[in-house]
Amino acid sequence: MIRILCLLLLLIPVSAFPFQNEPDGFRNIAWDAPFTQMAGFRPDGTADGPVKRYMKMDETFMFEGVTLSDIHYVAFDDKFVEAVLEFDCGEYGSINKMLKKKYGTATTARKGSMSWWGKVTTITLGPPAAATAKTPSPKTEPTLCSLTYSSTTYLSKKAPPQKGKP
Repeated sequence: MIRILCLLLLLIPVSAFPFQNEPDGFRNIAWDAPFTQMAGFRPDGTADGPVKRYMKMDETFMFEGVTLSDIHYVAFDDKFVEAVLEFDCGEYGSINKMLKKKYGTATTARKGSMSWWGKVTTITLGPPAAATAKTPSPKTEPTLCSLTYSSTTYLSKKAPPQKGKP
């Protein structure tokens, strides 16, 4: 009986359980909030069909003690579905440490990127940029890494169709 119970528990997908402290949006904006009803945002000029990116006019470019270079808010059919945070890759270790402390162990880790898959939110820390062989000059722009907070529902909509499926 215990063996059967253990086997059944293995069949439950990991994403069926939220990770610790799972947010329902980003910076007090809930997933699926309509952009047309939110003040202080402007389109950043990037659009791809129903997907549009916005910037917040009075944005605070700090996140958990790390200075960000940019934050993009993504809307799908006018509903908030994703926040993309860009930061200097030199801060990758700090961001990674903060995520582990706040959300626990990543659900998946592939090719240097790590993801926390929850019921409503997926957080993805992109892989750190490869170090350059040369020492950058002071005028060189820093290499940027990204941290993405996404509506889990939106990720299933934007995933490419699998072979043999419509």
